[in-house]
Parts: sequence; structure tokens; C-alpha cells
Amino acid sequence: MIERLSKEWTSPIYVFFRTSPHIDYVDGHHTHIFECTAGRCRGKNGRVVHRYLDKGDAKSTSGLHCHAIKCWGAETVKSADGTKDLEAACTIFLKSKLRDGTIMAEFECIGKGKVTYSHHQHTSNEASLMMTRRPGYRLPSAETASRDTQVMFINVRRCIAKMLQHTGALNFATDTWTSPNHKMYMASITVHFENKGVPMAMLLNIVEVACSHSGLNLAAAFAKILENFGIDNQVSNLSCGEDVRNSLDMCRSSWLLATMP
Repeated sequence: MIERLSKEWTSPIYVFFRTSPHIDYVDGHHTHIFECTAGRCRGKNGRVVHRYLDKGDAKSTSGLHCHAIKCWGAETVKSADGTKDLEAACTIFLKSKLRDGTIMAEFECIGKGKVTYSHHQHTSNEASLMMTRRPGYRLPSAETASRDTQVMFINVRRCIAKMLQHTGALNFATDTWTSPNHKMYMASITVHFENKGVPMAMLLNIVEVACSHSGLNLAAAFAKILENFGIDNQVSNLSCGEDVRNSLDMCRSSWLLATMP
């Protein structure tokens, strides 16, 4: 009977309880008795959760949710619900039976495809755990990580610039907006080209334009980016919307015509 009923239990909340609940009578009520799987159960009535079958809410999972939140935390339960898939939630749960951020991150990855990471420095205990059985392992300092990231960025940009300088047609696209903190950005400066018959798109830069977004100012920012990549002499045509065409016409003589081959 339990096997037949369990086919209708598709909510991910069941992952926090044993797969085979008991059927019994409690105070004269026909009841399903679910048992919590937490290592340290914090339930008010112990590990068990009763669901009375002779009441109007016989299929309700509210009691299971309340119990799971006490034992696993609201964020973990919310992340599990976000998967909307009991089978996937069970697989994750079996892999990481820990009451920490690990299982929550796995649930989020299945449910939304998005995992949030902490940028806080490792504590001494966390650092020690990461180096377990790795006596030669050393965690880099924040300064080292920052410096290495900058070096990697510079090297990658140099490689991209070298590739774009090869003879061929390049198409550029830009987008602008004002961010919520009122900073003016010229964003999504992308280049589109064909490489061995395969169309490719690449983000070149995101820059701040802390002045009026007139055609002249945007064109100047755009020209600066092309100059940084050494491809400012490859601009031979320009198309834009009517709202910025007049402003761009004003700056053609200052940079566009001068850079045309």
C-alpha cells in the first residue's frame, strides 16, 4: 500500500524523511508516520511527523516542511523545493548528507542553475581542512589571487587582440544603460566574426562613461577600446539608430574617418 501511495508523493520535501513511512493509528486516527533523517533531529516531538489520513489535509506537506526547516534550515528546504524534482533531490541528498552550504548549493544548481559563492576569506579551520593530507599545499593570499587574476586578464586580452588583428571582417555591437547606483555605463561592447566557418561572438570590455551618453562621448569610448586592442584601423563602416545618428555624424571627422583604411 505504501509503495502505491508513494508514487503520488512527488514533492522534494520527502527527501528529508525515510522513504517508507509507517502506517498506524494515533489517538484513533489512521496516520502516516514519517521519520526524519537528520543526524541531530530538532523536532519538538522527536523524529516523527504525523499526517492524519481521515482529515481534509490528508495530502498536505506543511507538517513535513515545518519539521524539515527546524532540522535542516529554511534556506536548504527552500533550495530543495526549488528543484521541483524528488528524484534529483534524492540523488543530491545521498551524495552530500551534510547540514551545511554544500547540499543547499547542490539543490540550487538543480533548481535554478545558479549557485552563489562566498567571497569571505577562509577561516583557519577551513584552511586547515582544505590542506588535509596535502602538506605541500599552500593557499594563496588575497593579494596573490588578485595579482594572478590581473596577469591572466592581460595575457588573455593580448591573445584576443592578436587574433582580431588578422585580416578579416569584424562587426561590433554596443549597448548602454544607467545602473541602479546611478553610474553611467557603456556595456556589452562585443565583436562578432567568423572563424573557420563558425560564427563567434566575444565580449571585449565593459566601461564606465561618467558623462552624457551623447553620440560623441560614446564614440570616443568605443574608439578607445578599439585602440587598446590595436584594431582601430579596421573600422570601415558604421550603422546606428536614428536617435544617435546626428551626434555620431558630429564626431566622424574626429575619429571615424581618420581610422578608416
